[in-house]
Amino acid sequence: VANCPKFKEVARSVANDIEGCDLAGFNSNRFDIPVLAEEFLRAGVDIDLSRRKFVDVQVIYHKLEQRTLSAAYK
Repeated sequence: VANCPKFKEVARSVANDIEGCDLAGFNSNRFDIPVLAEEFLRAGVDIDLSRRKFVDVQVIYHKLEQRTLSAAYK
């Protein structure tokens, strides 16, 4: 990542790319979305995430599957 652009340099482009998109991930509601929101704030990019739908697959998994090692292995 040493030669990659800083987030501040690509933040506006990323904001445009995800405009109108719902966001999904694993544990994203507790990690990815807050980090993304904070980085947009630090980059000075005003983005409204309040109208987005967030799908956190970890939440779905924990509701549907037992939280045991053997269940996770299956």
